[in-house]
Parts: sequence; structure tokens; C-alpha cells
Amino acid sequence: PNLKLHLIGLDCHAGAAEGSMTGYLRRRIPSDLQERFVFEGLVPRIQLLDRYARATACVFPAPWDNFPYTCCEAMSRSACVIASREGGMGELIEPDRSGILFDPNEDHDLERAIRSVLNGRDVSEIRKRAAHRVRAVCDPGVVIPQRVTHYERTIDRWRQTPRTIHPINVHPSVARSAAPIVCVYLPSNSKKAHESVALVEAAAKHAGIIVDIHCAPAAIDNNGSKADDLNETEARHLSAWLEIVGEKKPQYFLTLLPGDKLDLKYFKTTLDLLSNDSQPAWATTWTRSNGREDLHSYSGMDFQVPLELTNYCPVPFAVIRRSAFDEVGGWNFDLPPAWRAWDLWLAFAQAGFGGRVAPAWQAAYGHAPPGLEVPDYAMSHELILNHIVTRNRELFSEYGGTLWAFVQLEKAKNARGPLGVFGPDGALLLLMKNASKGVARRTRRMRNRLSGRRGPPKS
Repeated sequence: PNLKLHLIGLDCHAGAAEGSMTGYLRRRIPSDLQERFVFEGLVPRIQLLDRYARATACVFPAPWDNFPYTCCEAMSRSACVIASREGGMGELIEPDRSGILFDPNEDHDLERAIRSVLNGRDVSEIRKRAAHRVRAVCDPGVVIPQRVTHYERTIDRWRQTPRTIHPINVHPSVARSAAPIVCVYLPSNSKKAHESVALVEAAAKHAGIIVDIHCAPAAIDNNGSKADDLNETEARHLSAWLEIVGEKKPQYFLTLLPGDKLDLKYFKTTLDLLSNDSQPAWATTWTRSNGREDLHSYSGMDFQVPLELTNYCPVPFAVIRRSAFDEVGGWNFDLPPAWRAWDLWLAFAQAGFGGRVAPAWQAAYGHAPPGLEVPDYAMSHELILNHIVTRNRELFSEYGGTLWAFVQLEKAKNARGPLGVFGPDGALLLLMKNASKGVARRTRRMRNRLSGRRGPPKS
């Protein structure tokens, strides 16, 4: 009779139903039970961690989820978690040892799991093992070496299986044109976006490139600006992008992240690389200068790797060859390439496909300074891969997980969602992803400030 259900989190649109999700749920609750349902909205993290620990059970009723942060956070606070056995939660939770799993395909199985706890089941051991389990799986000391090892395996696999991309049958309208054609999806419908499209299309035509640029439908752009449901917005972008690329069947395509600018000089150089070389699957000139462009032949190769190993995207602005994308199963990715560029890039490497990276000066000046040569695509690809591994080994060796925690905590200034899993001592146990460019810039500045100091930084 004293049971209360606390619903915590940002309210969102109810989808097919009218109004907000909170309103939709309240309408479905009988009037005599309204007081037992507490809609708390967003709760400060320090309070949320305490709620996890005090709750009789933390229930995550989704039939399937990938690897939800909330589940990891609750387990790190020794909560009794009830979750689906399907998906990532079923992989993290040991049944009846570090949590309780239910079968989403069985009617009333979730009810059975909840009732078992409410009826007095002893879950003290489950609570203890939950905290131990999330540390064993998600601690930076475990995760970072695994990630680096994965990158090294990817490098070895790529070295052993270099491949050439064979031409594919293209749309008749493309075949009749000698000029390369590229399809671009711009996830914005603002006035500024349309102005940039007009300028780029005119300049591209003058440069002998056929550019087919599509702005996001206004409904998607407006929905995303409200940030009611980012997952829904991303899904709508994916649907629009698939429809465009599927219909046009271009030789090449480019998908930008929200806020990215379409710069023709980089765009043209990148497309020229792919048009004149049949080997690389992608090409980019989106590189970060190290300030020595006229002295160092690989200045454009220095990406100033940020500390976000789990989300580092070395080719955020890359033109992709559609035939290679088809071959690695890119259509099965759950988001457009720009949203999952790192996953797609690894998929290319694992399949033996390389990429071509032009040094920054090639896009900026159109020709090499005296004495400098453009690295071939194989050398470019391997330089980046090795740079990622080497840099992250150095970071982990020098700072361990503490610097990562420092960086992730700094993200609180920009991030809307969960940042990480914190243990009872306040240490970060799980690293979250965040693609914010502002965060990446601050991260680089922090790294530069810390580079001369030994030992972990102050949090």
C-alpha cells in the first residue's frame, strides 16, 4: 500500500499520442492511484546517484536497449536492477547475481520480477555484486587497454588485406556525365544553410563538379532545435538521408553533422582525390594544423587527437565512395555516416579498405610547398591509425583513468544527458560519448595545459 513509482528524466513528446509523455502517462493512471506516481523530471546528478542507492529496485522496462547509461549508473550505486535479458543489459547483468533479468517475450515476466523484490526477496548479495560487476566491465583501467588493443588488431587486419574498390553500375544520369557527382545531406533548414548551399553549388559548377545538396526537411530541423527527443530527431535524419541517397544512387556522398560548414576548397580537393584514385573508400582534408604547414610534410596528418577515445572521429568531414559503403554493409548502420563516422571508418579498415587524407596545405593552397609530397592513401591511413594508438597509450600510461574522468566531468558544461558512471567514492567508472565540438576544443586546451605536468590533474 505504500509503494510509489518515481519517474525521473527529461519529459519528451508522446509521439503518436497528443502532448507530452508525462501528460500521456498521467491520463492512463487511475485517479485513485495518481499520488503513487511521482514525475520528477530532471534531477541533479548528485541527487540521482543517491536515489539509485535508496530505491527498492531500479526498473528499466525497455524490451531491448543497447548499453544504457542509467543501468550502469544504478549498478555502480549498488542498486537492485531489473532489466530485459535482450540487448546490452543482458550482457552486463549476471542473472540473479548482479541483477534480475526478465524475458520481454513472456507476458507478465516483468511483473513477476518486480513482485519478487516487493514480496521480500533478499537482494543484498545482488546489490553487492552489481557494484563489483560494473567496475569489472566498465572501469577505465579495463576499457582503455581493450580499446587500444582493438585498434591494433584493426591495423594488423588492414595491413594483411588491402583491397581495391571496383567500379559499380551507376545511375544512367551519372554515367552520361564526365564530371564527378556527389550527394550531400545538410542536417539544417535554416536561411544560412540555404545561402551556403547556393554559394557552394555555384562554385562547384564552376569547378566542374556536380553537387546535389539536400537540406533537412523543415519539420526535422525544427524538431531537433527543440531537443525534445534527440533519438527521434536522429532517426528522422536517417530516414531522410536514406531516401535521398537511395533514390539518387550517387557515386559519392557526404553527410555533415549539425553545425558543420560546407567549405568548397576542402570539398573539391577531397573529391578530386577520389575521382583520380580508385583505391581509397573515403577521402578527407579535414585536418588540424599543428602550425608548421610549410615545414612538415605531414602537417595535415596531425589531428590533435582529443581524449575522447570512445568517440574520436578522425574523418568527420569525408567524402565516401558509395560502392565501398555498400560493400561493408553501411546501410545497416543505425545513423547517417557523419553521426557514426568512427564506427564506419573502423568497418572500412576491417574490410581492408583504406582512405586518403590530404595535408591541410593541399586544400588551402592547391599545391605543395617546395620539397613536400602528398602521402599516398596507404601511408595516410596507417599514420592515422598508429597515431591514435600511440597517443592513447601515452595518455593512459601517464594519467590513467583520472584525466579521462577530468575531461568527462568538464563536459557537464555542454552535455544534456548522462556523463558517466560514478562509484561511491566519486570516481568515474564508465566513459560516456559526447560529440560536442566545443567540448573537443576545451579538451585540447586542457591537454595542452596539462602536457607539462606529471601525474593526474586535479579534478
